[in-house]
Amino acid sequence: METNNKLTILIEGVSGGGKSSSFQDIPVDLQKHVLFLNAEGKELPFAHDFCEFKITDPHQVTAAINRIIEGKPFKHKSGEEIHPKLVALDSFTFLMDQFVSLYINTAEDTRGAWGDYASFIRTLMLEKVAKLRIPFVATTHILQSDDMEHMEKVSRAAIQGGIGKGNGLESYFTTVVYAKQLRLKDIEPFLADATMLTLTEEEKFDEKKHVFVTRPAKQHSGDRIKSPRGMFSTKDLYMDNSIPQLITHINNFYQG
Repeated sequence: METNNKLTILIEGVSGGGKSSSFQDIPVDLQKHVLFLNAEGKELPFAHDFCEFKITDPHQVTAAINRIIEGKPFKHKSGEEIHPKLVALDSFTFLMDQFVSLYINTAEDTRGAWGDYASFIRTLMLEKVAKLRIPFVATTHILQSDDMEHMEKVSRAAIQGGIGKGNGLESYFTTVVYAKQLRLKDIEPFLADATMLTLTEEEKFDEKKHVFVTRPAKQHSGDRIKSPRGMFSTKDLYMDNSIPQLITHINNFYQG
């Protein structure tokens, strides 16, 4: 399932894996042009100047995307009107939990309401986000389970309903990476050749680092990581958990 917008990115991971903090590297002069749709109900773990909106109803996200498509500006907290250059949704999991609370748990026709749930995601991604000409980056929590046939842990986006159990939320995105905190000894074999992996003094001291996992390699075969063939080489299995660096890499891939 493809969208017309090639810059649809899903960041998966457990709580504390570095999903939200991956937005921290966005340059300060560009932050006010980031439309940050916060459905988590908590503050981001770093200071920022994003054009942030607290989402309390999933339809607010649809309305925001429609506004971008129509070319209408948003008002930044400074009072300046801005046209977003990036849309961030944090997180898809909490957004759809809101849908369940507002529209399924209170519905007389629960079966019909679950159909509306699935339709909401399809419409948002295939009819709204697909029309954007700017990056759309969403985060999602994960559900983990045991695959006894292959004797491994498997994970998927924590989304309820048939979409969560079937092809998954991942099928609506062109690129899916996994945000993880790894021990340095697991990363060290890749450091010499990696083009997007660096270590700070704090990371060296802590002997841990937050990364994006970019390929479904053997040690991550149970994660629903995906990207167009050839986008990430084997030496870039791990990269810094940096949204700007990820978007730049994806843009460079498509531009040849």
